Amino acid sequence: MARTWEVIILGPADRDILEIVAYLAEYESLDIADKILNRIEETINGLSRFPDRGRIPPELEKQSHTFREIQIWPYRVIYEVELQQNRVSVHIVIDGRRNAQSVMEERLLRTSHF
Repeated sequence: MARTWEVIILGPADRDILEIVAYLAEYESLDIADKILNRIEETINGLSRFPDRGRIPPELEKQSHTFREIQIWPYRVIYEVELQQNRVSVHIVIDGRRNAQSVMEERLLRTSHF
C-alpha cells in the first residue's frame, strides 16, 4: 500500500489561491475561476499520494532539494516535502508569468529553511 502524506496549505498560499480566484471571477468569469480553483485543489490533493512528482524550482536548485513545484499553467504550486514529518506544505501558488524569485526569497529564504 502506498504511503499517504499529510498536505497542509499554509496561510500565504491559501491567500494566493483566494486572490487568483477573485481576480479570475472579476476579470474573466465565475466559470473560469471555478475551473482553475478545482484544478489547483485536485493538484494539491494529489500530493498526498505523489509528493515527489514535481520538479525542483529552478530558482531554488542551488539552495534546497526539499522544495518542488507543479505547474497548472499558468500557475505554479510551490511546496516542501518534509520527510521527517511525512508532510507536504504548500508555500506559494503564483502566476508563472510573474517574477517568482522575489516571492520565494520573501517567503522561503527568510524563514531559514536552508
